Amino acid sequence: MKLDPRAFLTKNKPLDMIHLFSVTLSFLLITGLSACKPRDPEKVKAEAITQALATADNSLTAGNTSAARETLTILLAQYPDATNVLEALALLESQANNPGEAARLFAQLAEQTPEDASYLRYAAGEATKAGLCADAADYYTRYLTHEPEDAAAWEALGTINQARGDTLQALAAYQRALSLDKDKTNSPLIINCLTLSLERQDIPLAEVYLEALRRQQGINSIEVQLGLFDLSCIKGAHAHAQAALTWLEAHAPETLADASRKASITTTQAWQSTEASRIAALEAEAQRIQLAGLAQIQAEAAATEQARLIAEETAIAAAEAAALNPPALTDAAQAKADEGDYAAATTLYWKALALDSSSAETWQSLSQSALKNGALEQAEMAALEAQRRDNTNLLYTLNLLDIMQQSATPERLLEELVRAKETFPQSIELTYDLAHGYETLGHNPRNAKILYEDYLNIAPADHLHREAAEAALLRLNRGG
Repeated sequence: MKLDPRAFLTKNKPLDMIHLFSVTLSFLLITGLSACKPRDPEKVKAEAITQALATADNSLTAGNTSAARETLTILLAQYPDATNVLEALALLESQANNPGEAARLFAQLAEQTPEDASYLRYAAGEATKAGLCADAADYYTRYLTHEPEDAAAWEALGTINQARGDTLQALAAYQRALSLDKDKTNSPLIINCLTLSLERQDIPLAEVYLEALRRQQGINSIEVQLGLFDLSCIKGAHAHAQAALTWLEAHAPETLADASRKASITTTQAWQSTEASRIAALEAEAQRIQLAGLAQIQAEAAATEQARLIAEETAIAAAEAAALNPPALTDAAQAKADEGDYAAATTLYWKALALDSSSAETWQSLSQSALKNGALEQAEMAALEAQRRDNTNLLYTLNLLDIMQQSATPERLLEELVRAKETFPQSIELTYDLAHGYETLGHNPRNAKILYEDYLNIAPADHLHREAAEAALLRLNRGG
């Protein structure tokens, strides 16, 4: 029997002697300390738990949280494996606004019932309330190994890591949450990704998210103009920064009070002052030339130059618009990868995916490009997305496993190997990899021997790993 969590919203009252006598007497009667004949221990245990839970529930109804806590604590000490009692106590602490203790109890529940990942979710939420950021991040990470499609949990993990100052892990979590948003309409997630890209001064990635935000909100958006200002300052594009600053001063001056932008605003204003002086000097020179009779010549030359620049900018804009489609962007990305410019290739793949994230092949290409560019977290995330969109492609799975050998813990790698083997039971390569994983990562010689034998039965005589498998099986049979 579980306590109704709504019953925990009550006031505390002192535990009186009548209540204490009632609880004690109930335990004595139920646990068989009277003159009754011996009973089934499991039945005695079940009845004792049921009675004590009812007693605790009555205490809560009467507004006596302390009495309920004492009843449950005594019962848990007697039956430490009673998960329904542990859950009731965790709910009590949560409703009593003791999030740190509630997180500890939910985490203990998760250890006792590993098949139910929801307790890790609850533990993470309570740890977050208590300000235990490291614990919350750990609980969310463990939960997401069981529920990798929970976009809200990925977003919460990103928020926790951002609060801890771990911008790389925060960005990776936000990107995973955004990838699970099929319509790409979650503006807060896009803004979070943009903010962290700017904070890390990752200009190509920031441009991708700024463009996604502009398409969603339009150019006359506070968030877009702030992003334009911050990005332009990082790039040293002072004219664009000044244009954004002027817009923000007119439409959202309160956003400029952020202390983190003070230096950028000062730099931009100094550039504006210098530019104003330069323009004034140019105007004075133009006036001097006009007085000398050369104004008409200058005007004609300026008009010609302006017409040339307009034509050039129009041609560039048309070319960029023609190229702004996923196939053209992926072709350009592949060309850059063929040239060995993996940073540019990665940026172009991201731009293609920002327009259309449905192609497993594009995610796979991004994964390989990011890996060669040294961006291991991006490579793993992209490989996971490729596999999620086409889990029947063995090459995508093998690529993910290769990356996880560098990025994942031994436990995560072994879990992924087991899943891969279940998906591709006839794969010779995965049979050997899982056998090797059980031997070196899982320290499970029994499973390792079974899989090495399976591998030797299905692998050709000249297969790459045959000699290693034979040596490993001999070593395991000898107990080495």
